[in-house]
Amino acid sequence: MPPNWAGGSISLPRVESPVQVTVHARQFLQQETLVIAVTMPSRPRSFAVSIESREDFVLFDSSFPAVRGGPRSYRLLVGAFPPDPLSLQVSLPIDQSFRITLTAEFDSPLIAAEVQGRPDMRVATRVRVVRTLDIRT
Repeated sequence: MPPNWAGGSISLPRVESPVQVTVHARQFLQQETLVIAVTMPSRPRSFAVSIESREDFVLFDSSFPAVRGGPRSYRLLVGAFPPDPLSLQVSLPIDQSFRITLTAEFDSPLIAAEVQGRPDMRVATRVRVVRTLDIRT
């Protein structure tokens, strides 16, 4: 970092989440398939999905590659600049509670806000939107 570097932050007004999520479920045998539709104001720089439970579980299927983080968690590898709208599909065991966390990181403030600095500085804005879904299959 340059010796004159200075960081800063500002508080923006609270707004309704720009990331809208709907979930549809269907059950087959001992699995429940969730179709999670995500609508965003623009394509995010990155998008992450984690699935956690208090009990051990197996992720039977997923529309994106998944990495097991332990006996009670998985992470879907969605990647950079996913499509908008984004459709995620996961098949989970029935009769279990899950927390699904969706994290989108955008390059712009997503609201009517302008951030400017001095002519000799570069200003970058990032907005991280986190949505949490508590689901019982």
